[in-house]
Parts: sequence; C-alpha cells; structure tokens
Amino acid sequence: MKKYGVLVAAVPLFCGCISANAQSSVTLYGLIDNGIDYISNVGGKSNVAMESGDFTGSRWGIRGSEDLGTGLHAVFRLESGFNVNNGKLGQGGALFGRAAYVGLQHNDYGEIRMGRQYNAATEAWAPYTATFSTIGAFADHPLDNDNSDGFYRSSNAAKYISPQIGGFQFEASYAFSNSTNFADNREYSFAGTYNYGSLSGVVAYTRVNNPSSATNPNGAIQPTTAFSFIGSSMQNIGAGLRWNFSNLSNLTLAYSHVDVYSTPDGTIGNVGYGVTLKGQDAWKFDNVELNGQYYISPALSVAAAYTFTHAGVFALQSGSAVWHQGSLILNYALSKRSSLYVMGAYQHANRFAAAQFGADIAGYGKSSSQNQALARIAVLHKF
Repeated sequence: MKKYGVLVAAVPLFCGCISANAQSSVTLYGLIDNGIDYISNVGGKSNVAMESGDFTGSRWGIRGSEDLGTGLHAVFRLESGFNVNNGKLGQGGALFGRAAYVGLQHNDYGEIRMGRQYNAATEAWAPYTATFSTIGAFADHPLDNDNSDGFYRSSNAAKYISPQIGGFQFEASYAFSNSTNFADNREYSFAGTYNYGSLSGVVAYTRVNNPSSATNPNGAIQPTTAFSFIGSSMQNIGAGLRWNFSNLSNLTLAYSHVDVYSTPDGTIGNVGYGVTLKGQDAWKFDNVELNGQYYISPALSVAAAYTFTHAGVFALQSGSAVWHQGSLILNYALSKRSSLYVMGAYQHANRFAAAQFGADIAGYGKSSSQNQALARIAVLHKF
C-alpha cells in the first residue's frame, strides 16, 4: 500500500515538472458526479439510491502534448471511469475504458489518433443531443439506440480529424476487428460539421458489422462494456442543427435513424438494457429531439429536452413502438469547479414499446407500467 501511496503522490509532481517545459505538457484532470436518485417504478416498485455519474461520468485522466516542431505535436490521452460510491472501475473494469489513444496533430493538416476512443459520429454528432451535452443519462434515447450517451467506445480504432476550413470540419474513423475474419465486429464512421456565426450543423454516419460479437468479443465493440446492439449489422445516420445565443444559451434540433439487423438465427438484442428477442428480422429507430439551455445568470442555468422515438420491429409479426420522453436540469455553479444540480425525467411508452422493450430511462430497469419517472439531486466537482 505504501508503494501505491508514493506513486499517487508523485503523479502531480511529475505532471507539474513536465508542464513547466515550454515544449511539452502533461495534465492530470478529472471530475466526480455523485447524488441521490428517485426512480418511480422498477418492476413495480419505487427506489431511492445513491448513484455515480448520471449527469456526466465520474472519471480521472491524463492528457499530454509534445511539440515536435514545424507545427507538429505528439498527443495522448488516458482516461479511466469509476463509480465513486464503491470505487470500482467503469466500462467493464477496464483501467482506461473511457479513452486510451496516442496520435499526431498538425496545425495545418489535422490530427490522427490510434487506440480506444469515440468514433467520428459520436464525437461530432452526440454533442447536439442533451444526453451528451447538457443533461446526461436522464435524456438518453430509448435503449440508447443511437449511442447519443456515448455508452460504448470503439476499440482498435484509428481516427482522422481535419482542421477547420471555411467553417467546415471532417472526421473519419475505422475500428479494426483484429480478427482473421476481417468483418467480424468492425466499425467505420464519418462525420462533417459546419459553423457559421451563431449557427452550426452536423451530419454523421456509422456502420458496424456483427457488433458485440460472441465469436470476437475483443473486436471494435466489446460486449462487456457496451450498451450496443447484438445483431449481424447496425447503421446509424445522424444530423443536428444548433442556434447559439450571445449569453451561451442555445436551441438545438437533433435527429437520428438506426437500423439493426438480426443474426442468422433471428436474434437482436441490446447488451446494457438486457433486451433480447428471437425470430426477428430488423429493428428500425427514428429519434427526433429538441433541446435547449438558458442561462438565468452566469451561475444559474436551466436545460430541457424532449425526444420522440419511433421503432419499427419487423419479424413474423411487425409492430410499432413509440416513446415520449422529457428531461429537465437546473444547475447552480458554486464556483468554477463545483456545482449543485437537480434534474428529472419522465418517459411514456405505448403498449407495444412497453411490452417488447419496457419504459426504461438510462437502463435503470424496466417499469411494470408504460411510464417511468426519475429525479436526482447531486454535486459535481471538477479537478
């Protein structure tokens, strides 16, 4: 234990020493999000629980950059998620499950990263949703079908991010299966963004072959750490439009369409939500979200989101699942690093959605009815 204590104590000193060098920098950072949740219905009963990371995942990390000259930099990031209430690692117990990559960045030519990271679509499109930007898990789309929460990262991934040219920026990523069966659990993704004054927009596309593969669990999407789907293939098309106002307030419209196709035996499932159905052909999701944030004062802000989700389930008998979900957060900054917030969410599922998938916000557990409500009060601290 003494050895570990010495190591932990030495890290800030080591980082500080390197930061003093004008040619390179290493930064130790993190945040802790912890609070008390009320869940109205899980299997017919309500629950009050202390939960870590609902607004944003609790984490710590190290990022760095070394100036190699002529505008070229070596960059890296190592980021670890954890549950502050029991000290356990997140992302299935991976030490750096949130991010672990190294790359090169050039001021004129863009950046290349290699390792575990968000794919191009998640990094560019997800910030247009309230889940990834202003509210967190309480605004998750049903089954997190479009990965708007970034629940899963891509392993074995190479990504290119272009510089901004005339307001345009392009990203592309490819996550290897690392298997002799080249297409068994691989992923590729593209995204383009545009910024013009107070207006910004994004379009994105992701394709995964055999996600969460049982025959290749160490491929692009690892089933032990993912809220992704089980199927022969999955594709996700996303778009977003945002208006930014002078006081940092904004209004955003986000859309996504997701296709999930069954395995050869007719199975489709979602790992994190524990939903698996047999005799399936395809699931097709459409999500339309309107969200906004308003600053009442520099320290006090409110954000709200509404999402309409329609899912077509195509099997021997087809059905139409519909969810309506609203989310709200009130955040008060106690300082530049600490804040206190309260938030809530309500989801209503039609009968088919409730029967096949359940009313279930953020994977806390299925409601025994067509409705579920959540409330939370919590503290967020950044370091």
